[in-house]
Amino acid sequence: QQKQEQQQQQEQLIELVCNPDTTVSQMDEAKVDKALICAWYNHSGEAWISNEEVMKFASQHPSRLLPVLSHSFLSPLAALQEIRGYFEQTPSHSHPKPVGVRIIPWLLQTTIDNARFYPIFAYLCEHRIPLFIQVGWTGPLRSSEYGRPIPYLENVLLHFPELIVVCGHIGQPWLDEVIFLTSKFENVYIDTSAYKPSRFPPTLIDFMKSKRGSKKVMYGTNYPMISFQDSMKGLDLDDETKALYLRGNAERVLFNNNKNPSKL
Repeated sequence: QQKQEQQQQQEQLIELVCNPDTTVSQMDEAKVDKALICAWYNHSGEAWISNEEVMKFASQHPSRLLPVLSHSFLSPLAALQEIRGYFEQTPSHSHPKPVGVRIIPWLLQTTIDNARFYPIFAYLCEHRIPLFIQVGWTGPLRSSEYGRPIPYLENVLLHFPELIVVCGHIGQPWLDEVIFLTSKFENVYIDTSAYKPSRFPPTLIDFMKSKRGSKKVMYGTNYPMISFQDSMKGLDLDDETKALYLRGNAERVLFNNNKNPSKL
């Protein structure tokens, strides 16, 4: 009974705060073309926001909302089969094509180098599909150790150097480690979700303004925690760097197999 009530409350919250039409309306106001819609699973296998819900949500505006899948990965084979099924399904209006997989280590209460993730890592490498993770300290009452980049993420990348990884939430207090990994491994990137530009660490700003760093950092919001408009206020970047940060880098990561991603 309690679980059913929690599920009903969750559905009401999603409807109130994350209505597809509301989301796209907010995007329009901020002149945001596309947004990622992510599934959430916890350590016990419960889907807070399931892959099916994400697909349904994105299908309301398939040219604007891009699904990112997830799983508890308690059964690695079952997780791989479910995720692969979505990626290999013929895209349609009701079934938009997913663009990535997200794993949040603190939510699953394990580090990113847990062997149960390795089957999906191999699949992502094979198909050039990006992995989105959270790095850095953890706001909720969970250990921040799960978000430490070195050694955990580095261990993964040593086994899977081809893996495309987007490190969300910047990576504080280990930002230097994250920046190092973007240099050591060609396919590692940073996104600034959950941070307004006014809270960007000076180290990150300097990196974004460098020749190499300008191609390694991409825009993020963590909407509805931060609005699309607030996430762009106060950006002190030149036009070329800003274009890469707001669009170019994401296009390259998400649509790497497309010859003209700007038309997607």
